[in-house]
Amino acid sequence: MKPANYFVSLILLLCTVVPSFASKTDSLIDILNRKSDPHDRIRIYFDIALEYQNVSPDSLMLYARKIESTDVTSNPKDYYFHSLMFTYYRQTGEITPQLNHALRSYQSAMKVKDEKKIADALNNLGIAYMASGEQDSAIRHFQLALEKSEQLSDDARVKRILVNYANILVSNGELGRAKEIAIKGISIDSIFNDSHGLAISYKLLGNIGFYESKYDEAVDAYQKSLQLFEQLNDTVNLINVANNLAVVYENIQDLDNAAKLHLQNLDLIEMTGIESRKISVLINLGNIYDKQGKKKERLKLLDEALSIAVRFNDHRRISLIYNNLGNSAYYNGNYQEALTYFENALLVNIQNGNKQEETVCNTNIGWAQLKLGNVHKALDAFNRSVKLADEIESLEKRMLALDGISDVYVSMGNYKKALEYKEMVFALNDSILGEKTRKRIAELQTRYDTEKKIREIEKLKQTEQANRLILSEKELTINKLNLQRTIFAMSAILIILVTSSVIMWLKIKKEKEKAIAVHREREAGLEAVFYATEEERKRIAKDLHDSVGQQLSALKMSWQHFNVTLQHNPEVDQVRIESMTKILNDVITEVRDISHQMMPRILQESGIIPSIQDMLEKVFKNTSVSYTFEHFGIDTRMSEKTEIGLYRICQELVSNIIKHASATQVHVQLFKNTQMLVLLVEDNGYGINTENASKGIGLLNISSRAETIHGEFNLEPSPISGTLATIRIPINNL
Repeated sequence: MKPANYFVSLILLLCTVVPSFASKTDSLIDILNRKSDPHDRIRIYFDIALEYQNVSPDSLMLYARKIESTDVTSNPKDYYFHSLMFTYYRQTGEITPQLNHALRSYQSAMKVKDEKKIADALNNLGIAYMASGEQDSAIRHFQLALEKSEQLSDDARVKRILVNYANILVSNGELGRAKEIAIKGISIDSIFNDSHGLAISYKLLGNIGFYESKYDEAVDAYQKSLQLFEQLNDTVNLINVANNLAVVYENIQDLDNAAKLHLQNLDLIEMTGIESRKISVLINLGNIYDKQGKKKERLKLLDEALSIAVRFNDHRRISLIYNNLGNSAYYNGNYQEALTYFENALLVNIQNGNKQEETVCNTNIGWAQLKLGNVHKALDAFNRSVKLADEIESLEKRMLALDGISDVYVSMGNYKKALEYKEMVFALNDSILGEKTRKRIAELQTRYDTEKKIREIEKLKQTEQANRLILSEKELTINKLNLQRTIFAMSAILIILVTSSVIMWLKIKKEKEKAIAVHREREAGLEAVFYATEEERKRIAKDLHDSVGQQLSALKMSWQHFNVTLQHNPEVDQVRIESMTKILNDVITEVRDISHQMMPRILQESGIIPSIQDMLEKVFKNTSVSYTFEHFGIDTRMSEKTEIGLYRICQELVSNIIKHASATQVHVQLFKNTQMLVLLVEDNGYGINTENASKGIGLLNISSRAETIHGEFNLEPSPISGTLATIRIPINNL
């Protein structure tokens, strides 16, 4: 997208999306604060999470855990929890957990007997099966979801499911019906001003344009979809649409722009941390490099994609990458290497019961064996492919396998057999072409009907515009049209000049303010570090002077007096020795306590979880404040620097709560997901003015500490009440 368009989208985002999002979320939080019933709170947690999902995907995990920790046991609770977890894994692209949670949410919806929940759960199952490549299961669940929604007379839900279902129709070649759904969706979303639905419908229209080879229409639809997703800050869909747009550029041989889009997508994925999304981008970028003659670069990208797919246990893409690597090796004449890749792909598909791809792999193995001169092994592979093609009723795959068998008999010198199989290939080809022709005729009829409706709408619009134009011309004639045009043109030019100057001035001013703010922030951070260090030194000095120093002075005086007494009375004063020994023991204990405050032994010996638990117990032991500490996903020790930094930050946040918040409840969470280590400290106190608080020494010290361990510190009002502090550290920095 051009910079000017991006600027417009940013302004629209600030003016329209943020206020509506904030107002809806604030309203939900207000309701949450008034609700004490745990079942009501679970539903509101679910609604808040869905509002946050496009702004902060981690919120899905956070609110799912809040729902899970609610002290009730019910089927609605299970439904909401698994639905949020499904959405989280859908955004990260992890297929197996996505499908598992979709199944669990459906089971819970059936127990609840809520028709709307059942329809949504069936739709989620369709999406999950579509992601895993199980098209038949996806179609069946989408159809069931549609039946439920139509029974409820819920047009919005029907439309949402239809758009998902239409993607299956596109992949099956039923483009006419899919296009009808897309156009109807755009019409409905425009009427109801549903930006997200409109973006999804334009994305579907772009997919259809691509499959129809109408690349100009595909580019136009994808760009409209991109602009809407930018306004909505929907990163996951931005990545998907940009990837599709790059594939269009690749098909029209604009390889440089296609590669540029993929590289920008990789940067965006790195920023969001959704690593599983890199797989398809790496594969597509590798195909472009292959066309540009960059063979080594392509293999490097495919190897990286394979390692990520293996890490996420993405069987469908593992098979795809192996086949890609095998094809590269085959066409470069490395037939043994190609055979190894094809056999690896076959093994993956056998393990996962994907007979469609298993058929393709056997055919590829047959060609590789034939090139290696292993004619009998090639014949066996082609025969296996024929058998599988018959099982899945695929004429095209059967034809390819039979063509391979014909070539095997040619290499064996058995031309009679070769001719028999070649005739079977020709017969199948005629049958396939006939079927395709019938589908093409039906598709053209549907397209004709759709375009006819569009032309009728356009004709009505043109008639209305012509009537308006006639009326406008009469009014302009009465009011001296020429004079008004001149004034309007001069005003427009003046406005453009003034607006351009103001925008340029504001831009320069903003850049200067940003530079000054960054400089001040750095100075404030350094000052906070120095201040905290000096305060710690003063505290240690005071502890040593007031406690250890005084006890040592008393011990010195006692020893001096005892020495004088000993000169006059050689008999040992046992009571005095015991008294001085006690003072010495107290000094040793005091020094040990100060040492433990500087560096807790439990942190060094047992790690971050026991040390935070110990610190919270000691801090809140003699107070009226109740606290909870939850942790999950922390199964290994981190670096010493990270553990010390997290401990000190948590200690400082708890100290601030005690000093300033007047809270009665404190909740601490430490968890690790696939991308981030997250520390959450939440209280129900007075809350905090984040604008003024950001200037405080204590919070600047926390922010500086977070930066030293490559973390990000954020302070905001809690969704319930009080304050929520968040520390997020990328996993690769632990």
